Amino acid sequence: MKRLTYILSLSLCLLLTLTVLAGCDSNEVDADNESHVQILLTDAPADFVEANVLIERVELIGEDDRVILLADEPQPFDLLTLQDGITATLVDEDIPNGTYTQIRVIVDEEAFVLFDDGTTETLKIPSGSQTGIKMNLPVLDIDDDLIIVTIDFDVTESFVKRGNSGKGYIFKPVIKPLSITINGDDVVMDDEL
Repeated sequence: MKRLTYILSLSLCLLLTLTVLAGCDSNEVDADNESHVQILLTDAPADFVEANVLIERVELIGEDDRVILLADEPQPFDLLTLQDGITATLVDEDIPNGTYTQIRVIVDEEAFVLFDDGTTETLKIPSGSQTGIKMNLPVLDIDDDLIIVTIDFDVTESFVKRGNSGKGYIFKPVIKPLSITINGDDVVMDDEL
């Protein structure tokens, strides 16, 4: 009985091997059973669909380190909705005439990202609480002017993939002045700002 089982098993293995080998001739393609493949390349800067931050306070720094509080109500933003020329108003206030050289933005130490699979991850600024992100401006002498400053909260630089593990993100807020206009005229921006 064992011998019969052995012979049947060996025959079945031989039959399967011949069937597999017959189907493995990779040089011949049956034109009626062809498939088509496309390989697409895309650039995805991050694998999340939302990058949420809370801006707690905005200050304007003037001559003699004078601080003008521009906003102190926490404002939540999904930064990924502010791309391709879309902006959101952070401050819309009157300020005293004078000379100004810096904007300071205080961001909550926590942010969270929403991934395309529906999961979220809360991120903390590695250094914990901080004194704000300082953005130097060209010296602005303001006298009854309309000033529009556009700042860039850089998502790619602010949400950085962890080093060796590659798992998760670190929140390192990077905010830079992008453009300044005074009464509709562009202010020359220094590359060092």
